[in-house]
Parts: sequence; C-alpha cells; structure tokens
Amino acid sequence: RIWLDFFLRAVTASALGTIRMVEAMQDLQQRYRAQFQTARRSALIPRIIDLAFELPVMTISEIATRTGTSYQSAANNIAPLVAAGVAREMGSHPKLIVFEEVLEALRVE
Repeated sequence: RIWLDFFLRAVTASALGTIRMVEAMQDLQQRYRAQFQTARRSALIPRIIDLAFELPVMTISEIATRTGTSYQSAANNIAPLVAAGVAREMGSHPKLIVFEEVLEALRVE
C-alpha cells in the first residue's frame, strides 16, 4: 500500500507539472501570435511562431525548408522576431535562431 501511494503521488505530480508546462506553452504561443498579428505583417511570421513550439532552436535554412519559403524570406521574417526579443540569433555558420522563452516553458518543475 505504501508503494502504491508513493507511485500515485509521483504520477500525480508529473501530470500536474505537464499540465502547467502545456498551459505555459499555450499562453506564450497566444501572446506571440497576438503580438505579431497585424494587417501589415507577413503571413509567414505566425507560421514561424508555431514552428518555434515544435523546434525552439533551429537554423534559418530549417525554417525555410519547413515553411516552404526561400532562405531570404525566412531570414527577413525572423528579423522582427529578433528585434522584439522573441528570438535570438546565435553563432554564424550556421546561424541558430533560439526561442529562449519557449525553451524555458518546456521545463517541467
């Protein structure tokens, strides 16, 4: 009985942590989408934002491939995300695009 109680508490704690993580990810994704949802913005930015929740660290080439756009188009659409602090560029060859808040939201406590 003691072992079963311990096991059930561990499962409950894990499930609650996962729920908190999913809710944090959903809130963050909605916030990013609202922040960049204007008539003058490219339709590619929301696609990049959604992709960031699948791959929070990627190259511009990966973004271009996964969104079916050119490297230049992907780079142009990353620029406003970097300027707003949503993404950060790291390195140079290949340059990594890092969505740090997404990585942070993935932590289960």
